[in-house]
Amino acid sequence: MDSMGKCFGFFGSTWPSNGSLQYGRGQKTSRAGYESIACNRRTSDAGSCPGGTTNRAIPFVNDEYGYVANVNQIQHRNLIWGIVTGGGFGSAGDSRVSSTGCPAGYSSPCGEVYKSSIWANAGHYDDIANLATFLSDKSVPYWSMLPQDVCPETDGIHTLGNAPSRQYLIYFDQESIPSSPGAQVPAGNYSAAWRNLRIKENLAKPCENYPTGQITAPPPGATACAAAPCDWVVYLTGC
Repeated sequence: MDSMGKCFGFFGSTWPSNGSLQYGRGQKTSRAGYESIACNRRTSDAGSCPGGTTNRAIPFVNDEYGYVANVNQIQHRNLIWGIVTGGGFGSAGDSRVSSTGCPAGYSSPCGEVYKSSIWANAGHYDDIANLATFLSDKSVPYWSMLPQDVCPETDGIHTLGNAPSRQYLIYFDQESIPSSPGAQVPAGNYSAAWRNLRIKENLAKPCENYPTGQITAPPPGATACAAAPCDWVVYLTGC
């Protein structure tokens, strides 16, 4: 069932099996992506969407979070990782026009990509592929995980987690935020799979003890990021 706006309109009904949100008018930030999903899934936060508790765990898709050509690559990457760590899914749109490859008889430039078959790659699509590859390669069971940060969210650090299985996926939309203590998970031992999403560098950390459960980016030993900020994702598994 499709709803216009930030909040799903059918909580309390028993028949929906999934929810699609057309919410592309908000800010182009990781917070906006996270809240578009997490505020629908979480029930007791100040920013939680109103309604009953039924259907809070169904799959939610933000299918109008931002179109290629209307958001830059960093904004787009912030949005898609915010959506994923909110516990949801997204569908990309592309409103670019093309001056090459237009069919005979058509004016140039010819229509938006989503209205035609005239398409070319963009860095935004590389980031979508990298997101899917990371989740697949690390065997992240995102469908069994829940958004851990309250709604509204404030610091650009978003955690999707499964506390009983001690699995956490954390996104930092920029590194070394002075005013933020970082992400917080239960104290204990974790293995960490890090990825610098801007320069596409992986960094694996073997089982280590995190006595306070505080997680910050960048991790020790990471390559310095030129033209900061870089954004990071880490998948923690208990060990």
